[in-house]
Amino acid sequence: MTGRGADLLLLDDLIKDSCEAGSEQIRQMIYQWYTSVALTRLQPDGGIVLISTRWHEDDLSGRLLRESGDGLWHVLSLPAIAERDESFRVGGGALWPEKFPLSILDLRRKEVGSAVWASLYQQRPSAAEGTIVQASLVRILPAASTVQARRAELGHGI
Repeated sequence: MTGRGADLLLLDDLIKDSCEAGSEQIRQMIYQWYTSVALTRLQPDGGIVLISTRWHEDDLSGRLLRESGDGLWHVLSLPAIAERDESFRVGGGALWPEKFPLSILDLRRKEVGSAVWASLYQQRPSAAEGTIVQASLVRILPAASTVQARRAELGHGI
């Protein structure tokens, strides 16, 4: 790309795996490359096609969508199982039912776990600590029997 302009930037899977996606340093390096190298080569009327597996909520796709606001990007997301009705399938339908029927997708979801499923199959990465209940805010309390035993030890009765 150096020394040349681009009418169309085609960026394909800049993050190769979950290990890279988990590295804030690598995600930042990719973003810096995008803003300082790739984007600077784009001609005024040029376009960008970003093809990516959504490994992390702060991957390049996520960051660009978050920082650019609505309307700048046209997003084509093809989840393995439709989460709502689409023009070519009903909600709950498989993306490629002849090759990956729901029975296979359900098995795969169990095999890979919810975080990998949401990221790789549904294109909806989520924070490692969760988005509704953050792990850092959860306190684990002892079972009631442990509390009762401790109170008895201290002479507070039950």
